[in-house]
Amino acid sequence: MTLRKLYHRWFGKEPTQSEFYRLRANANLLRRAATKGGRNHTRAVVRFRDKYKCQSCGKKWKKGKRAFDIHHLNGICGKKSKSYDSIKNLEGLITLCHACHLNLDEVRNKMSEGILKSYKEGNHTSSKKTLRNQSIIKMRKAGATLASIGIYFDITRQRVWKICK
Repeated sequence: MTLRKLYHRWFGKEPTQSEFYRLRANANLLRRAATKGGRNHTRAVVRFRDKYKCQSCGKKWKKGKRAFDIHHLNGICGKKSKSYDSIKNLEGLITLCHACHLNLDEVRNKMSEGILKSYKEGNHTSSKKTLRNQSIIKMRKAGATLASIGIYFDITRQRVWKICK
């Protein structure tokens, strides 16, 4: 399937000249999304559609940094969202930077509910976190950079710095 046909199928219109150049630059990613589908590929298409910008604050994503979050406008989030993340439902998804996504009231409420529930059930993740933090400190002592550790553990380099200090 050609890139123009993929674009038309996903967004319901023909791409402009500048959009077509962006399509060509991201051709492999978009073709994988079309053939394999799946949650990560759908999210990659949404990030592409939103031009790798946070739709709340306008912050632009930089290559090598943590990928921006995808937020469900219809309130479906977390494990339930896997079945709703399809190429056909792109209008219900937007790109947000991690800070804006965490500052949404509905996300905060779900996080606090999940934390309280895990403490009540005794399923603390502190031991996993402690092991991760120990690994981060070892990597830093071995000479790894903050950025490379952050990419490896999918956290910001500021978080790595706080753990190591």
